[in-house]
Amino acid sequence: MERTRRHTPSLRWFLAFSLVLHLLVIYLLREERLLTAPVSRKPMVVEMVPPRPQPPKERELELPPTPKTQRTRPAKRLGPVDHQVAKETAPKGNAPEESRASRRTPAPSPTQPLT
Repeated sequence: MERTRRHTPSLRWFLAFSLVLHLLVIYLLREERLLTAPVSRKPMVVEMVPPRPQPPKERELELPPTPKTQRTRPAKRLGPVDHQVAKETAPKGNAPEESRASRRTPAPSPTQPLT
């Protein structure tokens, strides 16, 4: 209860100042119309025409289908298209973890049975 009584005068001053400020803004903007009715103009008529059919264009990203060949060995990975390459290659990475020499984990030592 003590806290409410202590802040009451400052709250009253704030509310009074806010009320005076709002009334001043309303008095000053009374003459100006903020929401004026739009000026009526002649309506614009637009005629819609269906688009002309265009022949399909070949995309330069589309690759020609690969010829079907008989496999000499089974596939390591299965993909959407069955194709075979001599050796898989990938571009060299620029990430820091790819530039470090990889550590090989040592082979696990054989465990001796407890007797």
